[in-house]
Amino acid sequence: MQIVTAKEKRSIKISKSEWIQLGQNTGWLKEATRTDVKKAIQILNKQFPNISGIQEGEAWGASKNSIHLGDAAEGGEIEDWPAADYNASAWDTNEKIYLMGIHKKLVNMLEQLGYVAEWHDSGTVIAYPNEMA
Repeated sequence: MQIVTAKEKRSIKISKSEWIQLGQNTGWLKEATRTDVKKAIQILNKQFPNISGIQEGEAWGASKNSIHLGDAAEGGEIEDWPAADYNASAWDTNEKIYLMGIHKKLVNMLEQLGYVAEWHDSGTVIAYPNEMA
């Protein structure tokens, strides 16, 4: 479960029924659910317009309900940083920008949607359903 502000909740545009208000100005708690893969892809494309080719991972040989994160590792950007950098742990040792080589904003959005990202190889990132969601 994740607590977010009302502003963050509005920017995510997930079904209102998935949120529980904690208090007037406290924030919102997202229930542990996983967004349908097609809806998750739509949200990711809207939130990260500089990552092209986000699509169902099954078409790329990954498991059902997975998401191929397009050019995240090969040209896609978030706030002028590569969306994914396989070698980030060598220079971003305090994980200020990346978690395991994947931009924190992308990791956080995937978590909110009920997915986790993994490297398939040094140029491909796949998001799989989070079994905890």
